[in-house]
Amino acid sequence: MTARRRGLLVACTAVTLLASAASPRAQDRLDKTFPSIDFARWARFIVRDFFDVQPYEKVVIMADPSYYAELIDAIRAEMLEARAVELGTILFDGPDVIARRREAQPRATDAGYKRLATGAMRGLYEQADIFLWLPYRYGTGSERGDWRVLEHLVEGTGVRGLHFHWIQGFASMTQGDVDAMSRLYESALDIDYAALSAHQERAIALLRGRTLRITTPLGTDLRVAIHWDSWFHKGDGRMDRARARAARAVRDREMELPAGALRFVPDVATTEGRLVVPSWGGGEHVTFTFEGGRIVTVTAESGADRVATAWARETGDRDRLAELVIGFNPKLPAVGPGGRLPYYGYGAGMLRMALGDNWESGGTNRSSLEAWFYVSDATVTAGEHAIVTNGKLAVR
Repeated sequence: MTARRRGLLVACTAVTLLASAASPRAQDRLDKTFPSIDFARWARFIVRDFFDVQPYEKVVIMADPSYYAELIDAIRAEMLEARAVELGTILFDGPDVIARRREAQPRATDAGYKRLATGAMRGLYEQADIFLWLPYRYGTGSERGDWRVLEHLVEGTGVRGLHFHWIQGFASMTQGDVDAMSRLYESALDIDYAALSAHQERAIALLRGRTLRITTPLGTDLRVAIHWDSWFHKGDGRMDRARARAARAVRDREMELPAGALRFVPDVATTEGRLVVPSWGGGEHVTFTFEGGRIVTVTAESGADRVATAWARETGDRDRLAELVIGFNPKLPAVGPGGRLPYYGYGAGMLRMALGDNWESGGTNRSSLEAWFYVSDATVTAGEHAIVTNGKLAVR
């Protein structure tokens, strides 16, 4: 691996369409098995600690019975014991449904169907106090033209929820890597959550009201201001009613497990400098240059024509920094089994930089582009304070 590629693990663009077409490797997805985890323990943690479920709270579950059915049953049993009211359990698509959906596309071809289907789902979320999005093998039920369908169900409601995605993209993984990643994720659940929250609070105190500088060995050198009232989201493994009441953005009503992400939106209009990534849009060693808060040039050492085409295809605030995410989970490494990035870069010292749309995090950017870049060897300083040094958390 060259010096230019060493630190940046993944460059990922989240497209505006959540594809639900069947994969040519669908059988691989069906054949993969998942090692047993302590279902009772983690169901109890989710209900009693993560959510702190209170009697008579109403719950919506979205699940795939082919993916950890034991966890679904254990969570439902814990909810029952907590005297929560289950409004409904909705199934993610299986292989046959995905094949039929690809042919029929009712949401994409019938405006009346889409309106009624969305309204019915939204009615459930408006009644609910809690939702759980559990792992799925295949698809989410969205179709051509849909954009963040599940996230938009949360918008404007009082619901609070869990994203428990576990392993995704496992069709291309070996069974051994699936087993190893599951064990890694279960270990990453077993952490000191109070210490995680306190660690993130200390970082927030150092970040507020300062100018952030981000540098990498690949050549990134960015500066951006963070205001005293800038939005921060602590992914600290707690989503009780008080947390939901304090929500400023849709993202504040959603939390991931394994936990660890500290997400924030700086003053994107103050972004200056360059962001250098190993690949994007079909090009290699791509540089985004910012002036006055916007990207003014996009260059590439190779594949420049492909990059120019990809850039021209994007619309809206494609030229804005969207969000920054610093990982704090002490048990998630930078590189996991099979050389894969574990759980969206939430490991301690990882940095995720996003360009384009930041609706879910309460920002004002609106764009067709959602590009995420993961960096394992960044140095991040806030004024004179080190936050991350060469990919290691410097906040104690």
